[in-house]
Amino acid sequence: MKSAIINIGIGNLGSISSAIYNQGYDFDIIDNSNNFNCAEYSHLVLPGVGSYDYFQNELNKQLWPEKINLFKSTGKPILGICVGMQVLSNDGEEGTKTIGLKHIDGSIKSMKNFGNIILPHMGWNSVNFIKEHPVFENLKSGVDFYFAHSYCYQNTNEKNILAFTNYHSKFPSIVHNENVIGVQFHPEKSFKSGLQFLDNFLRWTP
Repeated sequence: MKSAIINIGIGNLGSISSAIYNQGYDFDIIDNSNNFNCAEYSHLVLPGVGSYDYFQNELNKQLWPEKINLFKSTGKPILGICVGMQVLSNDGEEGTKTIGLKHIDGSIKSMKNFGNIILPHMGWNSVNFIKEHPVFENLKSGVDFYFAHSYCYQNTNEKNILAFTNYHSKFPSIVHNENVIGVQFHPEKSFKSGLQFLDNFLRWTP
């Protein structure tokens, strides 16, 4: 079985597709939700760049939410990366307030309320695991991953948080709900640790 990477036409998918390919996994980049058949794929990856409102509105226009919901109902793993993670939430305030996919409880809010900090939060920062999970196999808590964002998960249920990161204040950097996982960092840009994380996700069978 191979993985599916959703492409809604925002940003370059070269990094994530190369990372998955270099780990030895087969994949398809899906440009049209009408061409997506859940039965053909074992894992689904939702990478994202840009603003929450634009990204979610593009998903809606391209009729992706129904297909993502259907894939989730099969119990097979879904991974959201950066903005792809954020739209797994209930709603986001970036741009105009927008309703998300509602797969993992929480709201996406600006990190300005953390205090006088430099935004975007960009560069390497540690990810601290607070629960055990198969996607952490052969990774140490506190390892650095690459971040680039100004908004993050807030008002999140503690049961949905797998890891947190500190940037003046603590925020969830990995969230989950059953077979759905979201990461605020970019594993495809995080060298050895990021590749290990992707390998763990692509071997995970909930």
